[in-house]
Amino acid sequence: MDADPDDAVELVDLAVREARAQRSPANLVPVTVLRALVSRAVTGGLLDDAGLAAATDDELWAVLATDPATAVEARSLRRHPERWRLHVGRTSGAGVYRHVVRRSYLDLPTADGRTLHDPRVDELSASLPYEVAVRYEANPPGTEAAPRAETTPGTTTPLSATMGPCARTT
Repeated sequence: MDADPDDAVELVDLAVREARAQRSPANLVPVTVLRALVSRAVTGGLLDDAGLAAATDDELWAVLATDPATAVEARSLRRHPERWRLHVGRTSGAGVYRHVVRRSYLDLPTADGRTLHDPRVDELSASLPYEVAVRYEANPPGTEAAPRAETTPGTTTPLSATMGPCARTT
């Protein structure tokens, strides 16, 4: 896209902010957990491709929140998203869901026919693939136990971020 210089700079800034938002805990925690739960529902025969494609958000949440294979985690994500922890990098173990961001939309505009350059774009592009792991925080002080039996109480995992209390949806 060719734009005047001021608009081109604004477009670059918007692209950088979008790429950073894509990698934020507020985005990656629900994306990672929902992908795992939907995959479990599809693999278990609870949903098929056509049903998944036709489902509204509320219909999908209703399925995930009522099926025994997904209900505890689905309700936990909706009621207490701040209890899910995101760790950047490769992590495995019981109760860990992994996700990889493989691309960002960082095609830069041109200004007066010349492609702009921004070191933030270089940095974001160089960080791909961006791997994360998400896990429910096992027994945080003052809260109930972890939602899944496989989560080992007392396990310590390097945690780098949470969605925070502002993410609460109840």
